[in-house]
Amino acid sequence: MTKTQEIFVPENSTKTLQSWDGAIVVHVSAHASLIITERFETPVSKTTRVTVRLEGEGSSVVDTSRYQGFKNAVLDMERVIIHAAPHTVSHVDVRGIAHDAARVMWRGRVLVEKSAKNARAFLQHDAMLTGKETLIDAAPFLEIYTDNALCKHSASVRRVQPADIFYIKSRGISEENARAMIREGFLA
Repeated sequence: MTKTQEIFVPENSTKTLQSWDGAIVVHVSAHASLIITERFETPVSKTTRVTVRLEGEGSSVVDTSRYQGFKNAVLDMERVIIHAAPHTVSHVDVRGIAHDAARVMWRGRVLVEKSAKNARAFLQHDAMLTGKETLIDAAPFLEIYTDNALCKHSASVRRVQPADIFYIKSRGISEENARAMIREGFLA
């Protein structure tokens, strides 16, 4: 089992995370920012766990991670954002594609503690299935313990529609290139 790594973002600073192994907990101080831009394509199973604690007033996190799972990969991903101070902001926009027979389990949770007045949170996971045997299970959760917070969440899973392929092919583009364009656009 991989040990959980702890990272601290000092007051009035910005930290960017692009890749890590296993589980991490990030503590974000006052008026500091965390940017997560995880990108991966894998044919093997992978687990990522991220917990972000917005501990200082005015702290924030933006997560624009993208992933693709191939073959029989099992991707197990979790994002937990804890708003523990006033005027904190989180924006999680994760997108991914499951190919072949890949399986994806994605869980996102935003916890707004009672002390986190005027917190703002957005939690979204969008996924695309391209294989006949693929499966994606996405579950966003909100736990709000204050009366003064603005929080939104969503999740969607879709397949490439024949009408999308037809439209692009009608512009003289091959079906293979049309599918590639749709995938690239989805992950942009």
